[in-house]
Amino acid sequence: IDVPDASAFSFPGSMTVEVWIKLDSDVTSPQAIVGQSGVFYLRVENNNTIYFRTSNSSQILGGAGLVPGQYHHIAATVLDNVARVYVDGREHGVFAGTVNGVGTQPELRIGQEYGAGNNFRGDIDELTFYKRALTFEEIQVLANPEGKCGPPEIMSGSLPNGELLVAYSAQILASVDFPPAV
Repeated sequence: IDVPDASAFSFPGSMTVEVWIKLDSDVTSPQAIVGQSGVFYLRVENNNTIYFRTSNSSQILGGAGLVPGQYHHIAATVLDNVARVYVDGREHGVFAGTVNGVGTQPELRIGQEYGAGNNFRGDIDELTFYKRALTFEEIQVLANPEGKCGPPEIMSGSLPNGELLVAYSAQILASVDFPPAV
């Protein structure tokens, strides 16, 4: 998915990107989750590890052992020249050093890298950006399977022709509305 004019996705200095992913199978070549050309990208590398790269080539590998067929929560943050990667609520990698501003480019691509392909094979769900680095505690809340949404309600019944009807619904919880960073 291309977002051609994503000027709202400008993150000068600090950011968080978080997402739920489910791999179709073991990864044998890179698969892009999301990125901005020349700014940052988040992808799954060989051996099911998470890779986060910022504009100045700062790179983090983390979270080895993602299990295909299961949802995993991935988060990457940048704050004060420190980039971090979290997998399922646990910190799995950190880079401390010069991290250039993380973005003023308008193009945003989901599920594929610019010029490289690296198509994502699986599910990408609840992709969210924050214009600040979330805290460890906030990421733990979001990594809970009921993080942003409450438990789904399952409703069932039968149609007039006797077929079974099943519907699922979930609602956004206000309790995960974090205050701005100070």
